[in-house]
Amino acid sequence: MAAVPAGQRSAKPVANPSATPVPFGFTFDAQGHLVVGEAATSSLSTYTVHPNGSLTTIASVADGQAALCWIASAHGFDYVANAGSGSVSGYRLDASGHPSLIGSTSVGAGPIDLAASRGGAFLYVQLGGAGQVNALKVNADGSLTSVGTVPTNANQEGIVAL
Repeated sequence: MAAVPAGQRSAKPVANPSATPVPFGFTFDAQGHLVVGEAATSSLSTYTVHPNGSLTTIASVADGQAALCWIASAHGFDYVANAGSGSVSGYRLDASGHPSLIGSTSVGAGPIDLAASRGGAFLYVQLGGAGQVNALKVNADGSLTSVGTVPTNANQEGIVAL
């Protein structure tokens, strides 16, 4: 299969198996690795993306939490929301795309989505179970510090940060 020019879709989809079951959310790191939150095993997996659309698994690391949902990048780290555990887990990726778990931070009931501020200094977590958004400061080591919560509509779905 030939390479597809950047920004264009391929003529046919390229199906790739997931490293662990139920890929849920994804982003890319600064080196172009695909970074995927995998719900079934509550893992973060990384992949090399080849010009023909195929993927090669780099590594997967579980966080020991439950019901991983969305993923967001902030300040050079990747964070996943764990709806079943009421937590956010942080990961650091090395230059070759290998993830390591920084740790998990309790954030409140039902974190279902998250977004980073421009520049990545803050991470905002939508707490569907509590009808709130929790604001967290992203520290230099990737750990998170809560800076407060604000009430939201309990029916809110999705979050965007500027």
